[in-house]
Amino acid sequence: MNRYTIDGYERISKAAARKLFDQGKTFYIQSCNMRPVNVWQSAYEINPEQCKENGDSFSDVVNSYEYYNTDSQRGRYAAFYIKG
Repeated sequence: MNRYTIDGYERISKAAARKLFDQGKTFYIQSCNMRPVNVWQSAYEINPEQCKENGDSFSDVVNSYEYYNTDSQRGRYAAFYIKG
């Protein structure tokens, strides 16, 4: 994983995002080829408390995001960010 700080967002690993999810802390998800802040698609805020109320696990959230928001142009996998 490459470490980036872009427009106030710091990129973190998937394992770190999973830990934040388990702790109930907010993080952001974005397709890997996209910047967290841009005109076409902004990073999506993940609120773990709301996800857990709906019965969604970390894997459910990531898989759903990747199904609808990743492709050959935007990136094949999700990248995770925190505001730093």
